Amino acid sequence: MITCLGYFAKNDYKARVILDKVIYTRQLIINKKKVNEANGMSGDVYNQNGEQDGSLVELFERYAEKFPVSFWKQRLADHEAWWEGRLGRPLINVANESIDESMLHGDQEVLPYHKFWPAYPARSSNREILESQVAFMLGIECMGDGFPNQFPVYGAGSLAAMLGARMEYQHDGDTVWFFPPKGRDSLDFSFSLDRDGGLFARIKDHYETIAALAVPGTFQMGMTDIGGTADVLASFRPANDLLMDLYDRPDDVKLAMATIRDAWKEVYSSYQSILAGVCPGSTCWAPILSRSTYYMLQCDLAYMISPSMFNEFIMPDLEDLCSVLDRPFYHLDGQGQIAHLDSLLSIGRLQGVQWIPGEGAAPIDQWPTVFRKISDAGKKIQVFLDIDNDPYQLDKIADQIGRADNIVAIINRRFSDVRAAEDLLARFC
Repeated sequence: MITCLGYFAKNDYKARVILDKVIYTRQLIINKKKVNEANGMSGDVYNQNGEQDGSLVELFERYAEKFPVSFWKQRLADHEAWWEGRLGRPLINVANESIDESMLHGDQEVLPYHKFWPAYPARSSNREILESQVAFMLGIECMGDGFPNQFPVYGAGSLAAMLGARMEYQHDGDTVWFFPPKGRDSLDFSFSLDRDGGLFARIKDHYETIAALAVPGTFQMGMTDIGGTADVLASFRPANDLLMDLYDRPDDVKLAMATIRDAWKEVYSSYQSILAGVCPGSTCWAPILSRSTYYMLQCDLAYMISPSMFNEFIMPDLEDLCSVLDRPFYHLDGQGQIAHLDSLLSIGRLQGVQWIPGEGAAPIDQWPTVFRKISDAGKKIQVFLDIDNDPYQLDKIADQIGRADNIVAIINRRFSDVRAAEDLLARFC
């Protein structure tokens, strides 16, 4: 049957949809058997209480129907062409968030969606959280090169918690902060990754649950926000003190960053090995899809240091991390980081730069010098667009640098002007 459908699917859209569903159903049965064997049970997938966990399986089935294999093959093909400079146009990733009216599944209601995963009730199981996330993704409407993308959001620099920092979720600001463990000497620069418990194990369990239930190639989950090495160090040492350490204890700082960087690599490698077996591609909080490893590197501490300090402490760190990634980008956040742009662009393996002007700064389309410098260096550019307030931001940036094919524009926040998004896609795609 699959062979026959494959023959007709080459030229028939309906046949492709049917083929996708047949392949998905067959793989779902295989995955169920694997889960059941691991649990020593028979029948359907089971939850932590030994009860049949059909609601999560149903969500994965609905997800695969809305975003079938053919959807992911096309998205990945276009993203790969862009990475390789063959697409001839910008990537425009549009994913409009909305409320999925079918949040009820039988008599069971999924948990309300939360962007920050620590906001879920403390006793929420990984599967309950995953149910909520998948249900939310079912309400995302993708346009252009957009795709549904969620990732375990435990705050920027979650590696700090894996190394022992206290993680505190702020309900009023809907954000996460990291603080040194109580009683720890702030001069203590020794770190150890807790591999068997805590946040590292919990996120690993999130990914392993996905790998057990999702059909390979049909479900996308991004890498958690591991953070920047120096920023993680700043979670254990107050920033002002750490800045003085750059003068007073430079060797200690470099040794501490090397230890944290080794943990960073281990965390990334561990999670990526799981995701690579089930996800169509590699991605992170800045949703660009890649067949090989991609990640958005960062160093917010760089905003507060001189170019010479950046070159001494941060550049070696970034160069090392770039060496273990196939397609690294850098998160250039705020005007204070522009002083480091020349150094960043000298990193041969760095593929591109994401520009975030920062709070109170001029809009994204009013930084021609920044964009020209990145483009002239042969690097790619990533920007977030505000389609509701100005639907021509990408047009202006393209005019400033004389091209658009090296740009990836992302619109992944809820917006209302769908017609403006359609017109944007019509102009460039």
